[in-house]
Amino acid sequence: MARPLENADRLYTIAEFEQLPEDAAYRTELLRGRIVRSPRPATFHGLLAARVIVRLNEFGETTACGVVVADPGVVLSRNPDTVRGPDVAFFSRERIPENAYDVTFWGPPDLAVEINSPSNRASEIQEKVTEYLDAGVRMVWVVDTPTESVTVYRADGSANILRQHDVLDGEDVLEGFRMVLTGFFSL
Repeated sequence: MARPLENADRLYTIAEFEQLPEDAAYRTELLRGRIVRSPRPATFHGLLAARVIVRLNEFGETTACGVVVADPGVVLSRNPDTVRGPDVAFFSRERIPENAYDVTFWGPPDLAVEINSPSNRASEIQEKVTEYLDAGVRMVWVVDTPTESVTVYRADGSANILRQHDVLDGEDVLEGFRMVLTGFFSL
């Protein structure tokens, strides 16, 4: 569960957020100017993220349509500032900033992937999905380990749940991307 830091009344800007020291035990995000932190995810979470990253990276390199980024900070809103950290993000060439090497946080990706952790509440995940879509993310995948499912959320408000043996399709966001979920959740 994400928790605000002790000084909950202070609002931070993105520039101030960039300057905070890293704390290896926690992941931090900036939520409407407030710094929130949540426990670092477990190893299985990282395994699932790696599987998504490998497949998206292969697709991005083969098609030259964009890049996949692991655990980025993405700017979703300003004044007050919000920087969320999806587990995986895919940016089309059009969404990569011209000064990509000079900025810490890019804007919203085309695809955001959240892998549900035991510390996440359903309401927190839904809040993130809404924030992503409201900021212009075209598609969100929520990977849920307890149910071994992937929920696909789209900008038009539709959603569907995929399970073992279903195919995760990039639809019009990642045209041609397909990943069969058979074995995805196994060790």
